[in-house]
Amino acid sequence: MLINDPKKFAIVCSTKNRPAFVRRMIASLEAQAFKGLLLIVDASDHVQTYPKTSFDVRVYPPGFRGNNWIETAEGCESLESECVLWHHDDDFYFLDSVERALTRLIASPNAVCSQGRELFMHAFKRVDGSLYLGMGAPGRFSYTESEPLQRLESAFTKYCHLFFAVTRRQPFIETCRRTARYFPKAGIFDQY
Repeated sequence: MLINDPKKFAIVCSTKNRPAFVRRMIASLEAQAFKGLLLIVDASDHVQTYPKTSFDVRVYPPGFRGNNWIETAEGCESLESECVLWHHDDDFYFLDSVERALTRLIASPNAVCSQGRELFMHAFKRVDGSLYLGMGAPGRFSYTESEPLQRLESAFTKYCHLFFAVTRRQPFIETCRRTARYFPKAGIFDQY
């Protein structure tokens, strides 16, 4: 699988003061037999430790210096990976979908990113008690909140982030650096 080749792909995870979310995300990757590279860009107030894994986990930087966009760019520059998935600490992904997006991107040399999405089917109960299969109602639920009860409680049988993009590393680095100019004091992106 391409996602397990660190020269082709790395997951880049931004976090601040939420080690429990990172541990849960790492457990999800382990459960899906991920063997690639995870870069954790950690803006936490204190040095965090993460569990040993069967895949390569790197933490950058050793001590937050002030702008997570710049530090994400610097962390990505330390990688050899051709493509990255920018992954928030409280999000989950089905890696087979990420693999498909990565395969499409590598097969399209002029493309900068490949977007992916998940389609959820769920069994709904009719008034008469019978079941039918249909799509969930995305507008009624929050897909980005961190607490499990806010995350589609009983809406779907499985949760994962609905939309994601696998991006070529260099354009992603350039985007992070440009964004840092507009948000010079940005600490972390996904804390609101």
